[in-house]
Amino acid sequence: MIDNTTIKPSEFYPGWFYGVMVDDVTGVVLKNSTIAGVASDDAVGISDTAGSTTGFTVQNVNFTNLWTAVLTDSADSDVSVTGSTFDGIKHGVYISAASAASQVITGNTFRNLVATGAGDQDAISLPTGTNNTVVTNLKATNTFSGITTPRDVRVR
Repeated sequence: MIDNTTIKPSEFYPGWFYGVMVDDVTGVVLKNSTIAGVASDDAVGISDTAGSTTGFTVQNVNFTNLWTAVLTDSADSDVSVTGSTFDGIKHGVYISAASAASQVITGNTFRNLVATGAGDQDAISLPTGTNNTVVTNLKATNTFSGITTPRDVRVR
């Protein structure tokens, strides 16, 4: 468990910075913390590793100045993100390959998205094929400030 701490992402891959990287483990909990990047870095707050079987929980975390705050690259990831704040980020929660219906994303506040080009920012990004019921539920159970549709919840 990571509780009540401030994390500044560090370089993990050349040019890419990560705060927390989760690989082939379940039960990781990040709560009551802050992950703050530097606006000029390509930084990720918390992520799984592509191809891993992962499960992690994010509760009451403040994410600021990040390229992506919460990233799941694996189809076998189960993520819960609740009560968190996303401010000054390009992508809030980015679900790359996992089923959006099996993820818990509720009670979060998304505001002040940062556009890095052609309006490609989004609060919650979901994989192709995600049904409208999931999208509607995510819009109803999270708060979006200063973000226009379709950049609040977007299916790629």
